[in-house]
Amino acid sequence: MTRTFLLLVLLLASVSLGQAPPQSPGPAESPGPEGASPPPPTPVTPIHGRLTLSNGDAHPGEFLPEEIRLATEYAELVTINPAFLRSLRLGAPAQATLVNGDVISGTLQNRTLTFQTFFGTRTVPVENITSLATDLPAVQRRQGTLLITLRSGDRVSGTVLAEDSTPLVPGSIPFRVPFGAVYVRPETIERIRPTTGGTIEIVTVDGSVATVAAGIPAVRLSTIYAGVLTLAGDQIDTILLASATEAPR
Repeated sequence: MTRTFLLLVLLLASVSLGQAPPQSPGPAESPGPEGASPPPPTPVTPIHGRLTLSNGDAHPGEFLPEEIRLATEYAELVTINPAFLRSLRLGAPAQATLVNGDVISGTLQNRTLTFQTFFGTRTVPVENITSLATDLPAVQRRQGTLLITLRSGDRVSGTVLAEDSTPLVPGSIPFRVPFGAVYVRPETIERIRPTTGGTIEIVTVDGSVATVAAGIPAVRLSTIYAGVLTLAGDQIDTILLASATEAPR
């Protein structure tokens, strides 16, 4: 009897030892970089407009937004957010007009543009395109921003990012003159333009006028459509307070 009972206990013990104990659910392992699922693509909102081809065909439809890249003479590569594009004229040079009336021209770096028409989605080489016009509405330039006209005729507006390296006049634009420099705060500018004899005229919002023997320095401008642009000083024609300029059409 005792020998049978011991045998039964040993048999039960061997069976329980052969079974894996129940596992409590642990935290889920995060997939490694290789096995991770890619994030869902950001939905693209098409922009309604009209595409004109070089053979004369015109197609109303929707432009699938992509950055417009123009190599310019005054700011190197300008990358334009398509949400601010009013029109794009292809050619040499190509010219982009923005919703606030600014104009950027240069060599187009895009090779194709994608457009949805009645006939389907078309990816068209830029050499086959004459123009692209969007239905985006015009907007006013922000109050207090500066409008810079380039020697090419282009217009660029935004907020000037002035230098803070001058302890006497922090946040100013330095105009180098033979005896040192003239420092002008961006918010005081009404108009700056070149005059005869290699001088420039500086007019401030309080009516002060100064003519100095200086060139216009490079200007860092924060725009709504292309981020911060550094404009070469020797390519700048005039600088105007935006509120004094004509509103975009």
